[in-house]
Amino acid sequence: QTCALPILQALGYVQPRGATYNDESLSTARAKNAAHYLKKERLDGAYYVSGRSRAKQPRPEARRVDITISYVVGK
Repeated sequence: QTCALPILQALGYVQPRGATYNDESLSTARAKNAAHYLKKERLDGAYYVSGRSRAKQPRPEARRVDITISYVVGK
């Protein structure tokens, strides 16, 4: 049996209101913080972190990080 490390994707979002000048940096920082927490909890793998700026949902649902965990298993 082959055991593969996970690929973790963390996508950060901010609420769709107020000034837009720091949306990307805030959403990226939110995703980085979530990834840092997962690493601290010893969830090893390859991390992809990205800020997606404004969410379409109203607050507080917009202030979030979506985490996707995938595995690629070979023969």
